[in-house]
Amino acid sequence: MRTTWSRTIALPLAAALALGVATMAVADTPAPSPDLITGLPAGPTCTGKDANLIGLGDGSATYTLGIDPELVPEDEIASVRYYGLSGIVEVDSPPFTTTWTPAETVGTGESDVHAEVQRTDGTVVSSSTHCYLTSTGDATVSVQGGDTDQIGARQYRVPHKTKILDVRTTALYPRRITVSEDGKQRYDSGELAWTMSPRPVYYWVDNAAATTPGTSHDVVTITDWSGRVITKPIDIVTIQAASIATPTITTSTGATVSANGWVLENSRLRYRTTATIPSLPTWTLPGIDAWQTTADGGNATQIVSGVGAPETAANACLRTEEENDCGTSVPIDGTASARSDDGAGRFTFTTVAGSTWGEATRSTTVRVYPAATLTLKASGSTTVTHGQSLRLATLLREHDGFRNPIGGETLTVQFRAPGWTTWHFVRTVRSSAAGSVAFTVTSTKNGSYRVVHADRPGHAGPATSSAVAVHVRSTVTTKALTAHPRARTTTRISAALSPREQGVTLTLQRWAGSTWKSLQTRRSSTTGTATFAVHLPAGRDRVRVVKSETATYVRSVSATRTVDVAH
Repeated sequence: MRTTWSRTIALPLAAALALGVATMAVADTPAPSPDLITGLPAGPTCTGKDANLIGLGDGSATYTLGIDPELVPEDEIASVRYYGLSGIVEVDSPPFTTTWTPAETVGTGESDVHAEVQRTDGTVVSSSTHCYLTSTGDATVSVQGGDTDQIGARQYRVPHKTKILDVRTTALYPRRITVSEDGKQRYDSGELAWTMSPRPVYYWVDNAAATTPGTSHDVVTITDWSGRVITKPIDIVTIQAASIATPTITTSTGATVSANGWVLENSRLRYRTTATIPSLPTWTLPGIDAWQTTADGGNATQIVSGVGAPETAANACLRTEEENDCGTSVPIDGTASARSDDGAGRFTFTTVAGSTWGEATRSTTVRVYPAATLTLKASGSTTVTHGQSLRLATLLREHDGFRNPIGGETLTVQFRAPGWTTWHFVRTVRSSAAGSVAFTVTSTKNGSYRVVHADRPGHAGPATSSAVAVHVRSTVTTKALTAHPRARTTTRISAALSPREQGVTLTLQRWAGSTWKSLQTRRSSTTGTATFAVHLPAGRDRVRVVKSETATYVRSVSATRTVDVAH
């Protein structure tokens, strides 16, 4: 309470009250008491507080307000004006008192009671209690559990979420709110700040306890600033949330992939699980159940099933007040292409199932290792002589847009000759940090080479290079068997194959000035040799033997031999 004294009115009363000031007292005026107005209800005083509330019992009492005679004797009072009641009450005769029934005059509002004393000497004493008075007879409190939906006194909440109570008051300023659950206190607000907020007043009470399926019996206790206690019981029913079964993930071959198991990049995975949405009590409000499964590898999310997937209905069940008991088990079955772009090789399936009341989430992560690609090239010509080394080079890289090299992997070199149905092992090599490796092979027959990387989960997928065809020549050597060839006599010349081949066509040819002219054809014997008997013209003749192509070797030609033939 603030009381001010003055010999003259320095400001009009309304202006003084609005500005929160009053005229100053002269030096010989005694110090004012905080209790200028008498007859206020019992309760905490307002001294030193600009905003406080004192209670009024049950709201039916009538109070007689007056002026403290120790501060202003009655014979010094000319008149008194009281403000903050039902309008302005002016009293101009002793004992300068007025009666007040707050329940009738304040109603659901509040009042800051003021008094202005006009003294007989012309001075004015004004007082503002700053004690806010409120009626209590018609105070009401309602309590709701959960969000904002309620049927009767029961409220549905899914488990594992903090319980929330909505406390609404009318004509009541809560000073403290406590909540007990099944007889055990769970929440205590402590002393609340007094505010001049409009009615009704909303308080969201976090009960700080995770809910579990079942019914909890809660009691909300509100203590107002007059010390009155109001209790409100509420039963909160919690239904089990949707559940999601352990999923099964399989590859296109039917192999099962466990959680954190390895799958090859771009593998087509089939994801199956079941989402179970429970039945709700008949008093719950309508809700829509839905589910969705997504697959995420880092940069892009794939819709596997559920909302957004054209092949699957989005809503498992639409609850209505007439048809509300429709808990449903929904089979979820979808496919996705495994791909990881997050740098850690993770690919995660996430299923979310739930309703208006809440949801359940289940995530399963598999690990992705890169698909690989192999290239194989020959250094130089791929036509070689039997027994000659051929140099090949291969490169192992990831099979994606970045084509990062894959080092430290074992590669198998294989060979297949014409007519063979299988590839045969030649040797193994190991890729360098750059993914490359060069090696040599010894060629003994026509055929093709390739390099194979076996699937190694967690490192690199299977890969096979394209084949490099190799053409092998056998060696043909010639020898003149006639010591002194003469014209018009037979000259004998032999040919030998290395390696030996039987039944191969060998042709003896003579240089005829501008072209090679075939003289005689023979087939090689079991020893790979053949003998030619021909008549050569006198002079210096150049001859050679041509071996025809076979499945094993390509066409080959001997070195040119010079034969001097006498007349």
